[in-house]
Amino acid sequence: MKKKQISIAGIAIFGIALLFSCTASRMELAAANEPAPIFDFEDEVHQASYLIGYSFGIVLGETIREMGLDIDLVMAAFREVYDGVPARLSDSALAAIDARMEQESALRQLEKEEKELAESLEFLKWNEKNEGVIVTESSLQYIVIREGDGPRPGPNDRVKTYLHGTLIDGTVFVSSLPGYFMITVGVEIPGLAEALQLMNVGSKFKLFIPPALAYYGSRGVHPLIKPHSVLIFEIELIGIEGKEAEDSPPAGPVSERRQRAMHIADSMDVKLLAGQVIFTAVPGKETLTPSNRDFLTQTPAGGITIFGYNLVPDPEKNRAFIEAVYNTIADITLPPFVASDQEGGSVQRIRGEASLPPPFSYWERLQTSPADSVIAAIESEAAQAGRELRRIGVTFNLAPVVEVLTDENQPFLKTRSYGSDQVFVTDASAAFIRGMDEAGIAATLKHFPGNTTVDPHYHMATLDISEANFELKIGPFRDLIRRENPASVMVSHVIVPSWDAALPLTRSAIATKKLRDMGFDGIIMADCFAMVASGTTPEAGVVEALAAGVDAVLAWPRDLTTIYKAILDAVEAGTLSEERLRRAAEQVIYQKIRYGLVR
Repeated sequence: MKKKQISIAGIAIFGIALLFSCTASRMELAAANEPAPIFDFEDEVHQASYLIGYSFGIVLGETIREMGLDIDLVMAAFREVYDGVPARLSDSALAAIDARMEQESALRQLEKEEKELAESLEFLKWNEKNEGVIVTESSLQYIVIREGDGPRPGPNDRVKTYLHGTLIDGTVFVSSLPGYFMITVGVEIPGLAEALQLMNVGSKFKLFIPPALAYYGSRGVHPLIKPHSVLIFEIELIGIEGKEAEDSPPAGPVSERRQRAMHIADSMDVKLLAGQVIFTAVPGKETLTPSNRDFLTQTPAGGITIFGYNLVPDPEKNRAFIEAVYNTIADITLPPFVASDQEGGSVQRIRGEASLPPPFSYWERLQTSPADSVIAAIESEAAQAGRELRRIGVTFNLAPVVEVLTDENQPFLKTRSYGSDQVFVTDASAAFIRGMDEAGIAATLKHFPGNTTVDPHYHMATLDISEANFELKIGPFRDLIRRENPASVMVSHVIVPSWDAALPLTRSAIATKKLRDMGFDGIIMADCFAMVASGTTPEAGVVEALAAGVDAVLAWPRDLTTIYKAILDAVEAGTLSEERLRRAAEQVIYQKIRYGLVR
């Protein structure tokens, strides 16, 4: 018989395998009772032999399982060929079986591809109906997580990106994290190239690339990517090679975003404006009851803060609950920020994949590890936690604590600080902000300008900011505002005699002035007025804070109605100007545009 040339992955393998599975009587396996081979992996011949056998298994194993073949017969046939035993059928019989198998294999492959394509098209049809999904003329689908302010690349530009690619089932097939990729726009797969040219530097998109825009058609080009797969990318455009220096972010896009936020705020009545500046909590968990739904609709807040009592061990149930809360408010007014205190360690509401270690633990790592590796770990772990937060619906993190740990604040902060070194605390906080931002989560610097030895929940607090310790207290806030452009800064209830001896800073215009003088243009948020350190009632404190330049306030559900009414009454009485309330709401709306909640 003439020898036949067959590929390892070819159809002839299928034919030979079927030949033995269809033989009228099973051949006796010569090696059936032989002992298992002994693997001596220190012997090079054994190593190479095992490698070849294992490689054949990888190539053929799936095919053998899919066709329901008898692995023992397959191996026996392989052994006979190796031993020079003639085939048990004639050349013509083998050719006939081979032809039939080739036809059947082609049909099976076609059916498989049709099924895979149908699954992908079904997913895309479902996905395009989800909130925030934009569909281009080419059928590319994308969500804007955050708009950037920089220039857009062209097809010939080489760009720096954070990139994370998954399939529909969540399988990760590519990721630059915690590093980045340098890619040339025009040589990428069509869907990715199209999306990059829609992005400004600083933007972050989530892409859903249909098979027709994924360049491989019916072919798989990666061990994890089947033909006709939908490719899902989270991509952030960091910069354009050669343009970082000369192309600083132009004023136009920033101005347009601000103008849009201003336009939305100007179109709102006082009741809607008052809602935008309030971050409140919501009773309940798992299911949004009719009474809790009414609670949300009566005062549609600009933000909802999730606490431990809202959560159950099942992340999917938490996601569904958060989605119900979000949609209830979004049906009435602008979508709310969904916030959480997710510092790590003792202060984090959401556990599981969103969990983070105590910030102080990174300071402890620094004692035995290089600073660069510790900073990289903070950013990577924050990004990982942030992606889980964003997945279940959280978009706003009331973290990080950027206070340098001192003898004065240690009794209160404990492990919530990144340590006692100002440079490390600043760098660590910056890494945390970048990680969260990478996941599409707005971050909050807290607690400006610092805390004292007492717990402000239960005691009035006075903080010394003298010329000698000014830099230690203020330096991290100032530097992070300049470096990372955080979405929010939370002001603490401390009294600083050298600034304002009469009022806690949440109620004093001096705090907001100092932050604006530092160049901060985000949300100035006051800590919760249910704390004793606020020195007044929640409704009175909120009105004073807003009048002093604060943009957002926190309200417990029990206080929400009275706080909301106090804001409306203050505007009517003239103790809080409508223009000040409008500009505060504008700051919240601006960040919602920035993080993709409002388009």
